[in-house]
Amino acid sequence: QLKYRTLEILVIGHVWLAFLFCFIWLRNRQLKTLACILRSGIFAYSGYLLLQLSHFGLVCGYTWLPVGLWSIDQAATSRDWRQLWKLTLASALCFLAGHPPTWFVFFICMLVYAACSAPHWKTLVWTGASLTYSPLIAMVALRPAREPAARGERAQSSAPGIPRPRSKRGT
Repeated sequence: QLKYRTLEILVIGHVWLAFLFCFIWLRNRQLKTLACILRSGIFAYSGYLLLQLSHFGLVCGYTWLPVGLWSIDQAATSRDWRQLWKLTLASALCFLAGHPPTWFVFFICMLVYAACSAPHWKTLVWTGASLTYSPLIAMVALRPAREPAARGERAQSSAPGIPRPRSKRGT
């Protein structure tokens, strides 16, 4: 059972990670430190993310965008597909965040970024393969959650819910 305070800390931690990952990605692009800090601040503390703080899945998925972009940059400069392991992991974690529209946006953004910024067409193919492989990794992570459902067990709820009304027979 997750307490509300723990959830708040987890969301703020993801916002901080979004700042850190964006800073690392921009720093990898050989930008000045102050420019990286300011741009990372815009990414992590923009109106979009701050308006969505109550949407846990969106915040967690949004956090992994810079990791994917960084991975594509590294694969494009080194011309080595093995650099895309970070993209595969980031895509799987974005999928596991629990908001499929955010993962779909992640998927499209990574393909467009690879098509527009990579000097070689193979980077786009490698990116597509990496993104296609990532849901398989997510399925492996979701496997333990399917076992209780297959046995017919119900997950415990943290909220009591609304009790069913009792029927009145004979009146």
